[in-house]
Amino acid sequence: MHLGNGAITPECAAVTLAVAGGGLALAGRNLQRVGLNRDQIGTAGAMTAALFAAQMVNFPVLPWTSGHLIGGVLAARVLGPSLGALTMSIVLTIQALTLGDGGLAALGANIVNMALLPAGMVALVRERIGKLRVAGLAAASVMGAALLMLAEIALNPQAASGPDFFNFAWRMIAIHGWIAVPEALLTVGVLQLLGADSSPGQLRLDALRKAACYGSAVFFVLCLLPHTSLWPDGYESAARNSGLIGLLTEDQESLARVGRLNSAAASCQREIVTWVQTLFSTDQFLGLIAMSLAATAATAVARVFTPTSPTR
Repeated sequence: MHLGNGAITPECAAVTLAVAGGGLALAGRNLQRVGLNRDQIGTAGAMTAALFAAQMVNFPVLPWTSGHLIGGVLAARVLGPSLGALTMSIVLTIQALTLGDGGLAALGANIVNMALLPAGMVALVRERIGKLRVAGLAAASVMGAALLMLAEIALNPQAASGPDFFNFAWRMIAIHGWIAVPEALLTVGVLQLLGADSSPGQLRLDALRKAACYGSAVFFVLCLLPHTSLWPDGYESAARNSGLIGLLTEDQESLARVGRLNSAAASCQREIVTWVQTLFSTDQFLGLIAMSLAATAATAVARVFTPTSPTR
């Protein structure tokens, strides 16, 4: 579900970046108010590692179409909406800068769609959430993100003009309706394994479960990543099969027609990603480094909101 550099206009990129920045600022302010403890810091690092690695592994959901765990509701459910939104934003940022997943120009939109939206949905339900409701929230977050993507892309006149966009829109809705099912099942399954039977953000992973999160992340990268589905994900499949392949192109000529900001962002991102990927010989090694970087960043951010004199 990662939007690329050519999917949205510079104006939409600026607006969504501002919305993402405002939402993350509110999340940070809330964490500053309530504070975090050491257990929450360790949980944030472990969950970030597992979610980052899980997002790298695609699985078939329809013929010639794949999907992967998004984990926005899962992160918000375990870590709380504020910390969940921040950690998911870290995952999306490092994915863009190391793996090239998602365009740098569309980073704000991707954060809104996959970090802030699911965190906001979990925040609306403050009491204990039953498994059925968690499953519903996870599925709804996928569909909500797909609808937001359609709205953001619709502002791009090169994509929204003509019947191809309506073909693209119904494919997006239909495909992500299928992807929402494994998202819901995986979210509930992971919460069951973690023993998350508490209010959002109140789960404290013990040392064994933290180790299991890191171990699972390493397993995903080393053992499952080589066998990840090479079929396009739901968004890419909808774009290819509807004739809107231009949404996926990253060449300078195509991007320049969308806007100079898109072209400049893509050029900058390409330089960073190329430099990073030349340092590592295999996808697995790169995945491990990127995953470790994400977990370290999430831990560092969580530490910022830890009171020097614990109040609880």
